[in-house]
Amino acid sequence: MHVVAGRPLRFRVTPKVRSAQRSLGLVAPHLVVLAAMAIGIVIGAARALAEPSSAPAFVANTFWTLHNASCFLPIVRAAASAPRAGGVLA
Repeated sequence: MHVVAGRPLRFRVTPKVRSAQRSLGLVAPHLVVLAAMAIGIVIGAARALAEPSSAPAFVANTFWTLHNASCFLPIVRAAASAPRAGGVLA
């Protein structure tokens, strides 16, 4: 609409310097999901031991749970790591 109306666009450039603080609050939902996955594996293992016919489903679900967890972990590690000195983001 700004272009059509002939008004200048308002765009603020964000700083490209890393924050001096850790950003664990941003990954809190990821941590909750990782905890739920761990609890699910424990519950699934107990059920698979109680009812061996469900073991193949447990193995498949555990594989995908670990796959999803491996996708979350780099995000959590990046948020938890201490910022480097003079850390300009590339």
